[in-house]
Amino acid sequence: MKQYLLLQVVQLEKPELHQRCLLLHIYLVSRKSKSCNRKVVKDELNRFLYFRNQLYRYISLLKAFHHLLPTGLVSEEKLKKTIQTSDGVSDERRAGNYYRIVDGDRLLWGGDITAFGEVHPERISQKMGRDLVEVYPQLANDLGSVPVEYSWSGLMGYARHLMPEIGPLDQGLWACTSFGGHGANTAPIGARLIAEAICLESERWRLFEAFGFPWNGGPFGPYAVESVYRKMQLGDHWRAIRSRW
Repeated sequence: MKQYLLLQVVQLEKPELHQRCLLLHIYLVSRKSKSCNRKVVKDELNRFLYFRNQLYRYISLLKAFHHLLPTGLVSEEKLKKTIQTSDGVSDERRAGNYYRIVDGDRLLWGGDITAFGEVHPERISQKMGRDLVEVYPQLANDLGSVPVEYSWSGLMGYARHLMPEIGPLDQGLWACTSFGGHGANTAPIGARLIAEAICLESERWRLFEAFGFPWNGGPFGPYAVESVYRKMQLGDHWRAIRSRW
């Protein structure tokens, strides 16, 4: 039954990755009926997408796009002399960068955010390339720049209270989001809390109930995100100036 239902959903909607988290929910709801009704499945998927869009646009989630790029080939000797570790590094600035050497002769460089949608890769390469040269001028070539292989934006979700949003949005519909770019290690914990709630094993998710799903500011939310980030950048510059005194 479960495998049949999942196949029907895939054939019906060809869901993207963010939609596939609904499959277990659809199964749990449809299991109550004697047959797998395609209309029920479609209605449940549409309900999920409606609440997802509400969460993104109006209710709670604040979106921010983070930028990353791998450099082109850089002298391995120069890289090792400049960055004397193969570990991942995150600098101490509030609006800083994170990076690590990959394949011995390239640098994976990340940082900067915008709340106004994805940025064209060419612009990301230019902006992030300048940031890289500013931090590590010794990596620049004769033209004063660092070769960039390609670049991209990664979407992160935040809430106003800066805590994960874990809890029910509607009857049988749960949210586990707003991890602020730190979900790789913590989102599975949130998913476990929701699974325990669905299976009636615990109510540990209520530890997050006090934070709730606060309003994201609507059309003013992205401006607030940008303002906070630019303020952090100004603070970083001010601390850098004071450190030279």
